[in-house]
Amino acid sequence: MVYCGKPSKGCDYCRKRRLKCDQARPGCGQCRNASRACPGYRNQLDLMFRDESTRVQQKYQVTSRRASDGDAGPEAEAEQARNCSGHESSLEADASVREHRSTIISTERSPTWMVRNRISSERPDPAMSQALADIAIAFFLTHYTAGSHFEYLPLLYSDSCVESLLISAVQAVSIASLSHETRNPQLMALARKRYSHSLVKTNKALQDPGACCQDGTLASVLLLAHFETLASEDTTGVSEVALVQSEARYSPSASWDRHVQGAVSLLTLRPNPTFDSPIEFRLYQHVDAMVRYSCIQRCIRVPLELSSWKIPLRGKRDQADPDRRFMVVIDDFTELRASVKEGSLTDPLEIIRRASAIDAHAAIVARSFPQSWAYDTVSTSQDKMGVYQNKYHLYPNHRAAQLWNEVRMTRLALNEILLDYSDNACQRNDRDADERGKPLFPLRARYLRVVEQMATEICQSTTQFLCRPRSGTSATLPIGIVSPSPKTPPASVYFLIWPLFTAAGASRVASKSLIAFAIDRLHFIQRAMNIPQARKAAIMLEQGILIEEWLHMLHLF
Repeated sequence: MVYCGKPSKGCDYCRKRRLKCDQARPGCGQCRNASRACPGYRNQLDLMFRDESTRVQQKYQVTSRRASDGDAGPEAEAEQARNCSGHESSLEADASVREHRSTIISTERSPTWMVRNRISSERPDPAMSQALADIAIAFFLTHYTAGSHFEYLPLLYSDSCVESLLISAVQAVSIASLSHETRNPQLMALARKRYSHSLVKTNKALQDPGACCQDGTLASVLLLAHFETLASEDTTGVSEVALVQSEARYSPSASWDRHVQGAVSLLTLRPNPTFDSPIEFRLYQHVDAMVRYSCIQRCIRVPLELSSWKIPLRGKRDQADPDRRFMVVIDDFTELRASVKEGSLTDPLEIIRRASAIDAHAAIVARSFPQSWAYDTVSTSQDKMGVYQNKYHLYPNHRAAQLWNEVRMTRLALNEILLDYSDNACQRNDRDADERGKPLFPLRARYLRVVEQMATEICQSTTQFLCRPRSGTSATLPIGIVSPSPKTPPASVYFLIWPLFTAAGASRVASKSLIAFAIDRLHFIQRAMNIPQARKAAIMLEQGILIEEWLHMLHLF
């Protein structure tokens, strides 16, 4: 599939007669004035891409054979072209072609198509490089953006010119995504080159005041941040995992944070945001989420720039929106972590009081989620692979599961803080005979129960998105480990990595079975969905390296 440009939005009648269509709903003005039934409008996203897999393969086979058999004469070249024209895209292609040339294949893994590619380092082809970029973009926009924070990207991309910064950034991220899908490191090398080219274009765009305020520029910076997530290398040894946060080596999370800070700076250049445009509103939401979770991980306060447009942003959101309500809890949690780290809050009892209040608020917000965001708990009569403690959850969609896991991770972290500082207060009470610390002893058991409950529920939330039943079984009961559902978008799997790591990292309550389950699920994500960062997280858990600073990047895809 390749991108085919922006199609006409007019109705069928106006397009055929080349009339100006006002695109009114349910019927256009031209048809209404002519007293006829309007035939309606086409789906724009369905028309943006055309399946060119066979044509691209045939064209590349012809050009590659011409290059390798340049002395064979025009008759041989014509014969090669005739032979290639009758071939379809298939895994059963000629062995020599499979060895030295790209092969475009269809698989059951993807709803439409997937590319498995072998690039010859000896004879790179510029035309095929561009064809790969087109294929990668179509793959990314149709498979990765669905259900992610980048849902606005296809529409924004369709309005961009060929040489724009956004096109360059989309190419870099798309090729990196295709590298994971095909397990091809050479594609990642090509993606890094496109990324470097995008950085140069970004620096030029930032020198233009007009370009700085464009949605395409802001989206490009967010894409460059996401590239750091995709391109963070898959570790191959324990020593490399242990050094993942070392100052002596490249840190994807630090680069990700710099891009996020750049996005905030771009937002400050926009005077008085009104959020009248749906794309602008989604962009602000995207930056808002990235900044808040970055602040949580770095234990810093939310920037003042973010607070200045927080009120108009909330005003545009539904009052019953669970994300909107939970945002207040996140702000309080971020403030608590920042105060403790910077030393402005040191009294253990005051920390316990504030953490308890935030945890109680989080529990109240979770209980008030609307019914459309509720999940069902299913029990199994026997042990099933991929099911933790014979229970699993069924959510209306992966965004609901993501929000529930955000609540669980927040409450888990808060109760671990309560455990740490209640121990501290009790020790001080023993030394100073302070009566204030005595009531904390019975509360420790409750803190432990909450941590255990949150970690268990996180594990049980993964089954729906990582398992599908074998043929002939109930659609709601996962039997064994087969593979993710064919309709499962990658975004619905990326968000599981951080919660699983957090649940297994709860060292006070995490049993060996819970840790083993989390590690197994992370390895499964790497095998089934080709996400190398899941393997990195699994290896870190196996070695007891509980460093979370980079995991929020995966959660905010």
